[in-house]
Amino acid sequence: MYWPNDIDGDVFKRLESHNFDFSKQHEIEFIIDFDTWPLPTKTISEIEELFPECEFIEPDEEDIRNGDTTGYVQFYITEMLTYKFIINKQKEITKKVKPFGGWCDSWGVMTQ
Repeated sequence: MYWPNDIDGDVFKRLESHNFDFSKQHEIEFIIDFDTWPLPTKTISEIEELFPECEFIEPDEEDIRNGDTTGYVQFYITEMLTYKFIINKQKEITKKVKPFGGWCDSWGVMTQ
C-alpha cells in the first residue's frame, strides 16, 4: 500500500511491515496534549463532556525528574484503522480542544 510521507504515514508503514491486520476493527488510542497543566476544574468538566470515556494522566515521578511536568488526556475508539480516519479524527479532536489550549497529534494501536 501507499502511505503518505509524514509521521502518521510512517506509523502505517511500520504496522504494515509487521503484518498488521487492517481488515478488522481495533482499539485506537488518542492522546490530547495541552499548553498548560494541570487543567482547571472547569476545563476538566468540559473535556469529560466531550470525551466521556477519557482518562486524565498525570506525569509520574520519572517524568517530573526528566522535566516533563505536563499530563495528558487519553481515550480509545474502536474503529477500522485507516489513514483517512486517523487524520480526520485528529483534526476533529483538535478543533474541539483548541479553546482549552489542547491538540491531538498522537495515536496508537496495540499490535500482537
